Amino acid sequence: MNKLDVKTRLAIALGVAFLGIVLLSVFTLFESRASGLVGHQERIKHLVEVANGIVGNYQKLEAEGKLTRAEAQQQAREALRSPRFSKDDYFFIYDFEGRAVMVAGNPKIEGQIMLGKADTRGYKLWDAFVSTAKGPGAGYVEYWFPRAGATESSPKLAYVAAVPGWNWIVGTGVYIDDVSVAMKRKAIQYGLVTLVIIALAGVIGILAARSIVLQLGGEPTMLMAIMRRAANGNLATDFPVNGNQDSVLANLKSMLEGLGKLVRDVGQASSALGTSADMVSDAASQVSEMARSQSDSTSAMAAGVEEMTVAINHIADSANETEAESRRAAKLAEEGGEHMNSAVAMMQSIERTAQMASERVGGLAQRAQQVGSVTAVIKEIADQTNLLALNAAIEAARAGETGRGFAVVADEVRKLAERTASATVEINQMIMTMQQETHSAVEVLGESVPQARQGVALTESTAAVLSEIRAGVLSTLDRIREVASSTREQSLASTSISQQVERIAQAVDETSATMAASAEEARRLEALAQTLQGNVSRFQV
Repeated sequence: MNKLDVKTRLAIALGVAFLGIVLLSVFTLFESRASGLVGHQERIKHLVEVANGIVGNYQKLEAEGKLTRAEAQQQAREALRSPRFSKDDYFFIYDFEGRAVMVAGNPKIEGQIMLGKADTRGYKLWDAFVSTAKGPGAGYVEYWFPRAGATESSPKLAYVAAVPGWNWIVGTGVYIDDVSVAMKRKAIQYGLVTLVIIALAGVIGILAARSIVLQLGGEPTMLMAIMRRAANGNLATDFPVNGNQDSVLANLKSMLEGLGKLVRDVGQASSALGTSADMVSDAASQVSEMARSQSDSTSAMAAGVEEMTVAINHIADSANETEAESRRAAKLAEEGGEHMNSAVAMMQSIERTAQMASERVGGLAQRAQQVGSVTAVIKEIADQTNLLALNAAIEAARAGETGRGFAVVADEVRKLAERTASATVEINQMIMTMQQETHSAVEVLGESVPQARQGVALTESTAAVLSEIRAGVLSTLDRIREVASSTREQSLASTSISQQVERIAQAVDETSATMAASAEEARRLEALAQTLQGNVSRFQV
């Protein structure tokens, strides 16, 4: 059935429907015939029952002794001979041996044994009468028998019943050709109706088949073949579409064209995806390698910053020592002033006092030279700090956005180093001035011995000079304190720079790990793209 076209399938379905209609018509005809026979059956059965009642009355007279059996049977025969309920319908009596006892319609056969004889169609109706009477005792018998004066037989229905005691079979019959005529008439009617139905169904079937084929756009077998081919990956649209462009076949072709375009697009996209994934994987690997290199550079920079921090701590220690020396110098200057004030009252021992002052001023010159050496060291440290800050700024610039905070800190360190160098230069200038003045004081004190007379004036002048020295030393002390404070700030800044560099190193390590994971995901994406490309390649478009 699956290989048949739509027209053949509809023809088979209509044929089965037509056969059903014919069978239903035949069944209806037989039911109609049976319904028509019911009236005749009831009528002849009632007549036979009446006849049996008449015979029963004569049997009663015999039993009462009023009549002999022969008389009773004779009177019973005559009683049933005369009644006629239609032209061709009458009563008949046979005995169990098949002998005709009384036949109102054909008295000539009375006395004859009818067993073994048949009607015009070969049916042994008298044998049927006897077997019915002996068997169930009563029943219907249908046979063919000619009407009076006719040569052709007509269908007839008889009802026979046994008469117990006399072994008679009383019956009557009725022609049922009217039922056959009615049956033929209905058969013609049913035939015409059936033909009309068949014709209408045929036309409707043809139109339906044509409509179905037009709606489908072709035979279902062709559609199934195309769909199986598409299920196997062949999306070719090389089949023709005839007629309706809204048919299933036309829509199927449009769908396959759309699927073909989609498959081509997916194939191209998967190929591009594979290429992009490969590029991303390579780029991620390169970035990861660069991140590892940057991590190494950052580690080296962290080590450099650590060294710079150590150097700055040394500078801070030196600045603290210089501050202590300056405090001692200020104290000495203050003591010199006190001595010069006492010199006015001690003019008698001017020579001894002048000698002591000369010695002390000489010691002060030596200390001034020591302070100059310390300031030179501080200046060298400030220059090295400035150089380290410049290198740190260069490394921060290389680090890009990540090293911007580090660059700011490095710039502040450089400014502090410049301020330290500037302050150191000023301190050096002041110390040189102090050395010159100390040298002058030594000369003055050397001349004070022969010039004792002028001791008071020179002492006052020396006191004034010492006051200026004390003020200069105090100023130097303030500058050195500023240097120490700046050095401490520089130490804190270098520590912050070290922490920032450590964070940069951690961020670079995290970036390297992230890029490695990105490379792995890119490789997985490339594998998925290759799988997708393999799945798409099985389609033929």
